[in-house]
Amino acid sequence: MARTAPPGRSYTTIARTPTTKCGYRFVGDVSTNDRSVWAGTDGRVLVALLASWLAVQLAREAIPPLILTLIDNLQISPSMAGFGLTVM
Repeated sequence: MARTAPPGRSYTTIARTPTTKCGYRFVGDVSTNDRSVWAGTDGRVLVALLASWLAVQLAREAIPPLILTLIDNLQISPSMAGFGLTVM
């Protein structure tokens, strides 16, 4: 018995097993897939990577001008300031 799929979708025949029961597996058409990039785990990972990249870029721009102020205020040597920033 042939099954009729909804528009834009198709069925593919697979072996009838206790887990499939009907012998058909639903295959979605990629061109009609309306899933957002931001949805699900992939979107969360993308947002986390974006936020981390932005934080690193901001730190690379903000910290160097502050090094001389940190050295003067904390009265430490430039090598200690460099070590502290490396450890941080």
